[in-house]
Amino acid sequence: MKKSISIALVLCVLLSLSIPAVSANGIISIVPYYTYISSMRAELVISALGIATCEGKISSYNASASTGKVVVTLQKKDGTWQDVKSWTTTGSALNTVGSDLYVVSRGYYYRVHVTGTIYNSSGTALETDTLTSKEVWY
Repeated sequence: MKKSISIALVLCVLLSLSIPAVSANGIISIVPYYTYISSMRAELVISALGIATCEGKISSYNASASTGKVVVTLQKKDGTWQDVKSWTTTGSALNTVGSDLYVVSRGYYYRVHVTGTIYNSSGTALETDTLTSKEVWY
């Protein structure tokens, strides 16, 4: 009896480890653990006139972090994703936001690709990650 209960418990544990985390809307969400990056954002909004507002953000609340750098790249899909324009912003590691405007052409998908890096006070990169916005048709 004890042996069958032990086997059943082991099977339950193994099965629970193999089930992915699924949110209420059915999307699998995997959230990485960062030591220095507390949040990142990549956002693209295109107005009816074709003015793209491109924004990237990185933040850190780690005491070792001193500076944040964000490289925001607007990309256009013309068969493959091609870089259209890039902006680089450096600021406080607590909150670095890079944002700019660009006029885009009709008939393409666009997205914003963000590379964010957190540096310590001596300029050594502590952590880097990338994030891409949703695609926007214009």
